[in-house]
Amino acid sequence: ARALMDSNVPNLAEIAGALEDIISDDNRASEVVHRLRGLMKKGEAKFETVDLNELIRSTLQLLHSEMINRRASVSCAFDSTLPLICGDRIQLQQVLLNLVMNAIDSMSDQAPARRMITMRTCSSSEGEIEVAVEDQGAGLSPTQQERIFQPFFTTKERGLGLGLSICSSIIKAHGGRLSLANNPAGGATATFTLPRYS
Repeated sequence: ARALMDSNVPNLAEIAGALEDIISDDNRASEVVHRLRGLMKKGEAKFETVDLNELIRSTLQLLHSEMINRRASVSCAFDSTLPLICGDRIQLQQVLLNLVMNAIDSMSDQAPARRMITMRTCSSSEGEIEVAVEDQGAGLSPTQQERIFQPFFTTKERGLGLGLSICSSIIKAHGGRLSLANNPAGGATATFTLPRYS
């Protein structure tokens, strides 16, 4: 919005659109903080039926500008027959945002052509719903694999070490589990499972 206002002939419609995006993101961030505070206080989550494929699509839309700026791309392989799950949309979206941002960060040293994230959904053999976020980054060292979900452990220069710990807590609160493993061909895959809605 500031850059648009600095142009010789400011486009008021574009500025209004930018401000609407700011308001929307601010409201979403406020809701995320509210829901996570409730989670940390063992408060009640707002559980409802959720289409995970749709939730992933809307999350990727939120990250569209960030992915352009970071020159990363995403490929999706969704199970079109994926059953619904019961969960808190805001909390689950926070998990997705964190996992995708981690994937983007892990590939910052890669050539732009290799900055590809693959997202998959499927039903597992145990009847659970499975979501995978695969990157082509450097992967994890044995020490990182051991400590990756510990609070305040981080592999990032400016990281707080709370993202994956909170994500794991959210997934556990939904009756699922979160794991992170190296890929045979390089990079790592974060996978979480959730029980299907019944």
